[in-house]
Amino acid sequence: MIMGQLMNMRELFNKKKLHALVFSMWCVNLHASSLSDGIAIEPFEINAKSNRFVEFKVYNNTDEDYIVTQKVVSEENSIKKAKIPFVVNPPIRLLRKRSDAAMGIIYLNEGEVFDKKRKYYLSVSFIPKKKDSDDLGFNIIFTQQIAVKLSALN
Repeated sequence: MIMGQLMNMRELFNKKKLHALVFSMWCVNLHASSLSDGIAIEPFEINAKSNRFVEFKVYNNTDEDYIVTQKVVSEENSIKKAKIPFVVNPPIRLLRKRSDAAMGIIYLNEGEVFDKKRKYYLSVSFIPKKKDSDDLGFNIIFTQQIAVKLSALN
């Protein structure tokens, strides 16, 4: 009789473990699906070549429209106001909800010495488009910086 009760308890315990496992898998799946909504840039690093257009993509997997701005910055630029040898195209654009768009940069080699030590970053900002009905509040601007590597001159 005691053995029968132990077997029933073991079976009940295993069922509870199974229910806990299924519940935790459901929670993880629910959490993962909510992480897929957002804004993103691809790739995570850009390899620029002299006078060539390098494309990257911006993604909007949300139900909001965003104004996207881009520029190339460097550590030296903030200190010395150095000239940035890049052109961005387009510098600003509207990114509709649940869409993606191609953007790009061009490295302009204007006879300057190629310096691999110089660090450049593509700074992309996502500004939520404000609705006319939104009288109060403020928008949160999301900014992401991506390393721009300079390839050897061709």
